[in-house]
Amino acid sequence: MTVLNEFRRDATKTRRLSSKILEESDAGLIEKLHLTAGAYLKRAAALLFHSDPERYVTGAFVKVGYFESGVDLRYHDEIHGSLLNHADATVEILKAKYLKALISYEGLQRIESYPMPEEALREAILNAVAHRDYSTGTPIQIRVYPDKLMIWNSGQLPDGWTIDKLLEAHSSKPFNPDIANAFFRAGKIEAWGRGIEQIMDVCKAANVPKPEFEFEPP
Repeated sequence: MTVLNEFRRDATKTRRLSSKILEESDAGLIEKLHLTAGAYLKRAAALLFHSDPERYVTGAFVKVGYFESGVDLRYHDEIHGSLLNHADATVEILKAKYLKALISYEGLQRIESYPMPEEALREAILNAVAHRDYSTGTPIQIRVYPDKLMIWNSGQLPDGWTIDKLLEAHSSKPFNPDIANAFFRAGKIEAWGRGIEQIMDVCKAANVPKPEFEFEPP
């Protein structure tokens, strides 16, 4: 199944695009998503729907590494392909290889509990993918340590915003509006600027430490 057809499937479930639009040709659907500029495709079209967007946008992938003692890299992986699949693929490889689950039982049912709630982890990765600055050529980097996980993303806060503003209730101001719009239509994110708030709420409900945020000006 092509990435565009996967998008059609997901957008059909969310009902955030009409069936008339989803039945358009590939070119028609891309145009309806405002991913064209005259006769040309926007960069967001390649990032979202090409199977190998790195042919056109350098560094459009996620890099994951496991570190011990701060600097000793033990192993690493890379997640490539359409941005629409980055978050799910990254969460799956983190769960399978990088995060140690605590095992408990309810009767005969085996329960696996990860140090960070999966919903919060997926939202954090989606946030990084949707809001990163793709002009830098630098991939998203996720560093996993025995006692913490760090997500580093080359992006920018909206003009005049601080970390405190980011942690407050705020309007949605995506760094990449075209990418955020496609993510919203496919049901990956909401469009109300509540991603950080949701991460905090999920961590609080799971009784795990809330994540810390840092911004390093360029």
